[in-house]
Amino acid sequence: MKTDVLLIGYNTGDLKDYLGMVRLMGATSGAYRDLAMAVIDVEGQPYDALQAMTHFHYKGREDQCQPFHNTDFLWPTILYLGSFLHKHGHSFDYINLFRSEREQFKQKLLNDEILSVAITTTLYVIAEPVLEIVSFIRQYNQNVKIIIGGPYIGNQTGDNPPDVQQLFFSRIGADVYVDSSEGETALVQTIEALKEGRALAGIDNIIFKDGDQYIVNNKSIERNTLNDNMVNYSLFPNNDIGRFVSLRTAKSCPFSCAFCGFPERAGRYTYLPVDLVEKELDALAELGTVDTITFLDDTFNVPKGRFKKILRMMIKNKYNFHWNSYYRSDHGDEETIALMGEAGCEGVFLGCESGSDTMLKKMNKAARQKDYKKAIPLLRKAGIATHANLIIGFPGETLDTFQETLDFLEEAQPDYFRAQLWYADPITPVWKKREELGIQGGAFNWKHHTMNDQIACDLVEKLFCSVQNSLWMPQYGFELWSTFYLKRRGATLKQVKDFMAHFNAIIRARFMNPGETPHDLIAGMAKAARFDEVKEVAMSPVAVYGGDRYKEAERTWVAWFRAPAPAKNIDRLPAALDAEPREARTEALILTDQTLLAESARLGLDSGYVLAAIYVLMLAELTGHEEVVLVAGLAGKKPVPLRIKRDGEERFADLVTALKKQHQALTAVPLNPFHYLCNRIRLDQHGLAAPTFDVGFYFGSATDGKHLPQAVDGQVGLMLTAEESGGQVGLQFHYKPSWFDASVIKNLENTFTGLLNETTATAGIHQKQLIHD
Repeated sequence: MKTDVLLIGYNTGDLKDYLGMVRLMGATSGAYRDLAMAVIDVEGQPYDALQAMTHFHYKGREDQCQPFHNTDFLWPTILYLGSFLHKHGHSFDYINLFRSEREQFKQKLLNDEILSVAITTTLYVIAEPVLEIVSFIRQYNQNVKIIIGGPYIGNQTGDNPPDVQQLFFSRIGADVYVDSSEGETALVQTIEALKEGRALAGIDNIIFKDGDQYIVNNKSIERNTLNDNMVNYSLFPNNDIGRFVSLRTAKSCPFSCAFCGFPERAGRYTYLPVDLVEKELDALAELGTVDTITFLDDTFNVPKGRFKKILRMMIKNKYNFHWNSYYRSDHGDEETIALMGEAGCEGVFLGCESGSDTMLKKMNKAARQKDYKKAIPLLRKAGIATHANLIIGFPGETLDTFQETLDFLEEAQPDYFRAQLWYADPITPVWKKREELGIQGGAFNWKHHTMNDQIACDLVEKLFCSVQNSLWMPQYGFELWSTFYLKRRGATLKQVKDFMAHFNAIIRARFMNPGETPHDLIAGMAKAARFDEVKEVAMSPVAVYGGDRYKEAERTWVAWFRAPAPAKNIDRLPAALDAEPREARTEALILTDQTLLAESARLGLDSGYVLAAIYVLMLAELTGHEEVVLVAGLAGKKPVPLRIKRDGEERFADLVTALKKQHQALTAVPLNPFHYLCNRIRLDQHGLAAPTFDVGFYFGSATDGKHLPQAVDGQVGLMLTAEESGGQVGLQFHYKPSWFDASVIKNLENTFTGLLNETTATAGIHQKQLIHD
């Protein structure tokens, strides 16, 4: 088979590799923190939402597997470029999804007579997916010309100096790059030159390889009107087109939002007249297979008059498909929304960007909070799902404007929402004000006068954990379109939401209780994925990690540390002269003849709480502090911070009881306190100083010190652990030699032993022997 151009659609890449690569930017980088909120770990394997659904839906019936994925349709650029090439007399073939069609791709490269391979880059933000395709092509065909174009190429050539561009071109290794917001004409002219054996030097908007260098040709504005270049669906088999089609009726955007570079890249805003929109929809209806259309126009409902004409045309023609689109709330009204519902709209993507009018003004958005609050209920009434997209950290963002956004979401209650870290892009209008706004850095690593990327990341995570009345949509692997796709695959909307609620709760659990594996949530998610078998799943495990519980827990910890805590708990203990960092050491004691255990139980005093109370007394006596802040892990519960204040007059039994009561109350709070109390950004929002966690106590089966929460592991310089086993309690002091010398620890042992004998005797507990090991 002879082919002028083999078009390549999309390379989804390998999630595990992608995670590893993004993590190289740093575990605290905005890019990694954003991606981590879309990925869960199951049995050591990372999954995005649809991968997790595939895994559990087909578990035990893998032979029936038809994976769920966001690219389960014929890639729009293949439809458009194929039609364009055919119109200009060139033959084409295509590989839609690189990763799942590698064998077909290989056979075409080996057996077909292919002049060129064109790689599109519509959604790529990194080079790796492109590099993988180029490497694959070179492995099986050394002669074919590789042409790469699309937004990713334009992003690399925009502001980079010539030497950096040369390095980029060489690293990718293509023969030709098309650098244009459109580029179809440049592609056609390149193909014509290759077919005729002509030089590429005179073709605008391309960069081509010449020896070891790349020649950059003249740059010009290319215009290929939609009116004259509509998709010819007859060129593609119905089975390939399938049920899901994405199409555009307009190019670019008529607005100039300060955070968005799309109009700059895409050029002047143009759109199809209504009669040609009708012609394309008629062509899709004639196929008889399409039931879901996604309109890709950034502003489908602009201008308003044209949009209403399109809706009335769709209603008149009674098309047998549903559709979804972007929607600008300030360019609609009640009549428009009612027409949308009647015309088959099932969902809209709302570029809200912020719930603060202050920020919307700074972003140069025409819409205001009132527009969204008016539109969302009307859309809900019309049966249209809403997704609110938000940007956190744009210059001017403050804790107050963020709170307005959180409050807006809880009041407006869109069906879905997502918040993204602001991306500092030099092509956007706000970049022109970078000196005025104090913008430093770029991409996801930035700061300005009112915020930095780390604060903004934290606020995104807070929004994710706090919002109760809307469902979070991950940035990677799941989106509004996925809900309609899964409905076509047999799930009800409630089942889709239940699955995603479990998926999100697993990620919230990772924030709220790091290190714990929420087995009940994973089991619930697995059941929700079997939507063809299980109609209802228990949602109670999800509620534990709901937004209301998160906010309740936040209020608890804020109230608990509203009054200042001691700056340090062990500041008055003699410090070691040697401040060199060394491995933590332990000094061990063994408590034998367990009258303590028996007598504690008889008197109703839990032995773990007895030992913790003695530890508190020891610290108070040696430091002179009336209050001790203690990281305490007791009764098989997660460690929590306790604030124990002595009045000097209370009975020992009362101290034990008070400590136990406080511990039980705080372990019932779902949010891991150290996630919050070790986060200076969160505490700053409430005007709180971060408490110091330098002493700890643990009573249980583990004595190696590894049970400490990760957030405080580096802070704790002194830890007492007690292991109850075989009729005896093993006590160990763990300490940092850079903080204490051996004589200090010996003093601690003696003081603890004396208090143990004194207090237990007073309480009626007679301890016979305490020996060193």
